[in-house]
This record gives sequence, C-alpha cells and structure tokens, in this order.
Amino acid sequence: MPLPAWSRRLISELDNADRRVERLATSVNRAQLNWSPTPGAWSIGQCLQHLLIGNEIYRPAIRASLEGRNHSQVHEMTLSRFSC
Repeated sequence: MPLPAWSRRLISELDNADRRVERLATSVNRAQLNWSPTPGAWSIGQCLQHLLIGNEIYRPAIRASLEGRNHSQVHEMTLSRFSC
C-alpha cells in the first residue's frame, strides 16, 4: 500500500531539514559554530546538539509506543514549527 500524502510530506520535510542542518554545520567554522550572541544564550552548535539529543531520546520512545499496536491509516496530518 502506498504511503499517504501526509506521510510522504513529513518524510520530505525531515529530509529537507537534515539537508539544511548539514549545509549550516559545514558552512561555518568552529568559532562561528560556538559563538554565542550573549552570555548564557545558546550557540548554533548547542542548538544543533540539543536537537540531536532530543531526536535520540524521542525516536526510541515513539517506536516503542507504536510496537504491538493496531495500525490504522491516518489520512492527513498538520505540520507545525516550534519557535525558540
């Protein structure tokens, strides 16, 4: 069965986000990656590390929550963005 449109869109969004992060991380030097606009504010590197750690925590939890569950097709999903 083909993936629903929302699923294909979500995968595409995640792939695009990965490419944007990779371009960002490889376009700056170490000093730029660690620069902080004000004392106590996060640097680009710290933000990226935070996202990586979050993904490492949430991915297994999401997978575990879905194991052994009855699966039904979801026809639509609305994507949103977090703001910092």
